[in-house]
Amino acid sequence: MGNFWEILLNSTRLRMGSLCFEELEALEEIISSGPWYVNGNIVGMDRWKIAFSPSSFKGELDIPLMGRWRITTIYGRKDVYKIRELWNGLEPHISTDGPMVIGGDFNCLLSKEDKKEGRRFLFSMGPKDKRSFMTTNDLHELGYVGPMFTWSNNKKRMDRIMERLDRMIVNSNAININQHLVVKHLPRIASDHCPILLNLFDQLQKKSSIKFEDIWVSYQTSYAVVEKAWKKKDTDSVNNILNYKLKRTFKSLFFWRKAKLKNLNQLKDTLKLEILQLQIKEAEVGPKKKLFVLGTGWASTSFLKYLDTSLYDVRVVSLCNFFAFTTLLPSITCGTVEPSSIVKPIRNIMRKAECYNIDPTNKNVLCRSTIGTNLDGNGEFELGYGYLVVALGAMQNAFNTPGVSEHCHFLKQTLIRSISVWKDVEVSQGIRRSVMNCFQKASLPDLSEEERIKNLHFVVIGSGPTTVEFTIEVHDFLQEDLSRLYPNALEFVRLSLIEAGKHILTLFDKKITQFVEEKFQSDCIDVKTNFKVVKVSGDAITKENSYTGEANVPYGLDVWSTGIGTCRIIFDFLKQIDQNIYALDDCATIAQIKFMEDILSIFRVADKDNSGTLTVKEIKDVLEDIERYPKVALYLKTKQMKDFLDLLEESEGDVMKESVEQDIERFKKALS
Repeated sequence: MGNFWEILLNSTRLRMGSLCFEELEALEEIISSGPWYVNGNIVGMDRWKIAFSPSSFKGELDIPLMGRWRITTIYGRKDVYKIRELWNGLEPHISTDGPMVIGGDFNCLLSKEDKKEGRRFLFSMGPKDKRSFMTTNDLHELGYVGPMFTWSNNKKRMDRIMERLDRMIVNSNAININQHLVVKHLPRIASDHCPILLNLFDQLQKKSSIKFEDIWVSYQTSYAVVEKAWKKKDTDSVNNILNYKLKRTFKSLFFWRKAKLKNLNQLKDTLKLEILQLQIKEAEVGPKKKLFVLGTGWASTSFLKYLDTSLYDVRVVSLCNFFAFTTLLPSITCGTVEPSSIVKPIRNIMRKAECYNIDPTNKNVLCRSTIGTNLDGNGEFELGYGYLVVALGAMQNAFNTPGVSEHCHFLKQTLIRSISVWKDVEVSQGIRRSVMNCFQKASLPDLSEEERIKNLHFVVIGSGPTTVEFTIEVHDFLQEDLSRLYPNALEFVRLSLIEAGKHILTLFDKKITQFVEEKFQSDCIDVKTNFKVVKVSGDAITKENSYTGEANVPYGLDVWSTGIGTCRIIFDFLKQIDQNIYALDDCATIAQIKFMEDILSIFRVADKDNSGTLTVKEIKDVLEDIERYPKVALYLKTKQMKDFLDLLEESEGDVMKESVEQDIERFKKALS
């Protein structure tokens, strides 16, 4: 019969495979409407017996040298009860005395090997019903060649899912007739399903046939070729005349295509072969390289989102079994947002543990469990990796200030600790509870006014964007919420911000800095700039100013948020850095090479006489042009140029100092 189940119906070619319900209805209309064509010959209704049901197309066909075969194409519904109805409806049509083939989109998996990615396979009622149907009716699944999976959702990376949904099953009689039956999975082209093909006469030489191509319709000459061949006169029976016209038309189209589109078939075959090879490679389930990710912050979560998990065996190790939307962390301290609203659990891909060392020589990550202390060996274990992504973030930088770690709240760490145990009594250690405790202490009747002022003095150390946002949240919390609960204590409340620099938000534009400072002043937030915190005790903060000296500031609650520093594990690892290890987010750094080149080019512009040197006055002039970029000043400070700007200010009006020249090469060395 040639290619099994290849039927040309009113110039429409169908192949046994994924016929959906709508296609079955259309097929019923086509078959009942007129003549149909199999292997180049009109077949009378005595050769076929057709029956339809909502999800299946059943028929019987006489095949030369093989007798009468019972053939069924199905489309399985995902609903377990609908597909159970399908199996029950097929049972009366199962052939026990002749060969039978059932094929199509079963929409059902039989094992975990039938899918790649997506939800975990469960041997639930659907697979059990199908297995029972096959066993009861003596049906056997055929082997296949070609790509392993016949369906794909055609998405990319982590969202890509592939499954083997399309199958052919036969009874024992079909296997006895031909013991070498094999299903061929054809390339998946412009569809989410692979066509599947069963060739009953693989050992016979197949005649070359012509296949109608939609692209032919785009050529106007194809209409003339068909019209000329079809209009030729023939005399015979109606069926034979139709056969003659079809054969002649196909033959004319064959030679027209060969002349007009001689390279099209070769190109198509090449593309099909390439697609087939890609699908086979895509379906290969080989050993995946182990990829470990340390941390569950912004960088690691974004990295995991776009990672192709079909290529790597991914594991995550982190102290927190969730991702926190850190932008809203300051709102947690005042109860504006609940902790559950800003966290996303990732328990399914992570191990809750602390990574305390990295062994790049043996490619191991040394971890320690953080759950209890009664585990064997203190809960320590090793995990091997092929690639390692370190996204542990950073720790608060205390600048070795005495008393900070003992008496200060670290904004981010405190918030994360509160979230991780937000249902537990340990939440009392969070900032919000500490604020409430301060008000409750200040409300005690026997306290002096001095003690009330001390308990209700809230101090924030630092002036970055997160610190400023937190200060605003605390201010609103004090003025809008706690003022109603403790109206008598409101007159003693003070909120202060201490910053070592001249202004807050030093990395922002001056207009933004000025606006925030004015806003803080109008809200009675006491901003202390040019003060460096040198010590923190249990009841006072010692601040220092180059002009006024040291001063003690009594407080009820203090929050330290002065920036970030390197984690201990990262600091230790930098001594033995290795390949196949990558850093993301705050634990990574970027060499500012381009930044330095830009600064040097600006200074060259200032050298108007091309002398190769710049006077203090020339440098001052050019710095005025770039003063709006705060990072320039910050970069100069970090590159051994701490007192450079002060030198420029002091030189104003001093002829001797203004005439001092600086060699560009020496300046480049200072910046490097």
